[in-house]
Amino acid sequence: MNKDRNVVVQRIRCAIVIFATCLAAGSAFSADDDWLYVTRPGDTLIGIAERYLVNAQAWRRVQSRNHVADPYKLKPGRQLRIPSELLRTDPVVAEVLMVNGQASSTPTGGGQGQTLAAGASLHAGDSVRVEAGSNLSLRFPDGSRLLVLEKSRFKLIRAERLGRTDVQRIRIEMSEGSVESSVAPMSSGASQYEIKTPALRMAVRGTHFRAAADPGSGQSRSEVLAGRVNVSGASKAVILDQGFGSYATPGEPPQTPRRLAPAPDLGGFQQLYERLPLRFTWKPVQTAHGYRAQVFDGAANLMLDGVFKDNAARWADLPDGHYVLRVRSIGDDFLEGLDAEQGFTLKARPEPPFSGEPTGKSYGDSTQFNWTEAAGIGLYHFQLGRDSSFSELLADEPALTTHQITRALRPGRYYWRVASIDGRGDHGPFGDVTSFEQRAVPASPQTEKSEISDDQIRFRWREGEPGQHYLLQLANTPDFAQPLLEKTTDKAAVAMPRPDAGEYFMRVKAIDADGFAGPFGATQRITVPGTLPWWLLLLLLPFVH
Repeated sequence: MNKDRNVVVQRIRCAIVIFATCLAAGSAFSADDDWLYVTRPGDTLIGIAERYLVNAQAWRRVQSRNHVADPYKLKPGRQLRIPSELLRTDPVVAEVLMVNGQASSTPTGGGQGQTLAAGASLHAGDSVRVEAGSNLSLRFPDGSRLLVLEKSRFKLIRAERLGRTDVQRIRIEMSEGSVESSVAPMSSGASQYEIKTPALRMAVRGTHFRAAADPGSGQSRSEVLAGRVNVSGASKAVILDQGFGSYATPGEPPQTPRRLAPAPDLGGFQQLYERLPLRFTWKPVQTAHGYRAQVFDGAANLMLDGVFKDNAARWADLPDGHYVLRVRSIGDDFLEGLDAEQGFTLKARPEPPFSGEPTGKSYGDSTQFNWTEAAGIGLYHFQLGRDSSFSELLADEPALTTHQITRALRPGRYYWRVASIDGRGDHGPFGDVTSFEQRAVPASPQTEKSEISDDQIRFRWREGEPGQHYLLQLANTPDFAQPLLEKTTDKAAVAMPRPDAGEYFMRVKAIDADGFAGPFGATQRITVPGTLPWWLLLLLLPFVH
């Protein structure tokens, strides 16, 4: 009896040691490391062993494990538990779905490396490097995906399938950088998906989580967005449920799980963008020390990625298309919070031309509109309206072949804009709205009176609009080639010293407050009479006796 009890105690102790060892290693599956096989009509243990096991003679262990009475008679639909270490392993490869920027791989032993591109394959033992400003997307045979962000380095340690099964085992060692994993649900306890960093080991069974490692300190973090992740380090493990994260430094256990910061509020988000560079803003998160913003295309490929100090992201360029913006806050512990997502459309091409004239004010009874010529553009779409929303169109020319157009206009406020249409007929966005005021040309002042006295000459004309000033010219030739006087005044009159006797010509024009000058009025001829000498005046005095 005592002997039997000692055996039981010994087995329990052994199980505890094994469990603790597995927990410290980060494996969540060692307690259930079996592949479940469902028998089919005609199956025998020997036949199953020949198809799936490394050693067909190991069928006896399967028989014992499942208490099979007759290895030649298996009831269809029965589940057999087959220890995974008995199964044959076949290597699998990870497919490169997309490379945005630059990434490369090097095989085990430092052989000839290759620049990675979509369609390339990664094998167990390959080391991968993703450069700054780049990212890489991988897909494993079971559909699991790995998004690798910029400045990341990792090695694919293990990539295998157990025999002819759907059991897959993936192990990645990441020395630095950031990744985001979407792991396919695992149908068998023997399936494994692990990511190891300098401080943490993460083991999962179908989940969505992030992992990161600082290149200098090796500090590592993990955040779970869906499912559950077993995170271990320094002989201690914690379970991260959905919405929680943890971090650790090398040689120290992971911190107590922390709830991730809530997703930022993207309320009032703009749906259509027609200008570059792109700029997005969102409501600040109170606890945020920064934000990560990402843009994904319709195929879930990461196009843009950046960390920003404030609640705004800005990028210089992106092809036209439909996208999803993803934003999350970053806490003082460097854990990244839950994602907020919002779709948007970018239609910034073909880019509109630059507007020319008119701007501000235009004078006369017609105006010529002009804009720059854009390379590769065959047509332009011109619109003229009474308001900035163009709800009341005065002109709509959708297929102009020139970069200018003239329109007769009455005085008033107007708005205009132009869009480009390329050779394929693709209509781009309208350019910036330009506003201007159409004004009548300042009327020519009408001279009312010229007065000549003994010591001065004075000109007066009809006063114009409020705010106008005037330019007067006086010359001794009607062409005003060399004016004797040019005087600017805000009064409708000018006085000057009386010139010598002779014939003179005078003209005046009005100038608006913004500097626009009207035409000169009619030229006026002025004759300044001469004066008699003083000694002749004495002769004309009456003779005094």
